[in-house]
Amino acid sequence: MKELVAYMTRSLAGRPEEVVITEAPADNGTMYDLLVADEDIQHLIGKQGRTVRAMRSLLAAAATKQGRRCYLKISSPSTPQPARPEPSLSDDDDDDYHPHGQPR
Repeated sequence: MKELVAYMTRSLAGRPEEVVITEAPADNGTMYDLLVADEDIQHLIGKQGRTVRAMRSLLAAAATKQGRRCYLKISSPSTPQPARPEPSLSDDDDDDYHPHGQPR
């Protein structure tokens, strides 16, 4: 799968030598995180996201054929990364909280 992602990405990128592909386990599958040059983001996403949607469709079809799931994420060095929340270490969790009222 990683070879397919690399081939598609490097074929579309203006600076294919700067493409970095990271493979990591994700929920029910594998996440491929693409790190590309700032000016290549627009080439990979395409108009209204059509190019990246096509890449994800091809990746999903190839993964399904192998009985797997794969996900694709594109970022650049200047893309702000979302802050990850710190895990709570307190014992003050709301164990009594029930979204639909009292427990049965």
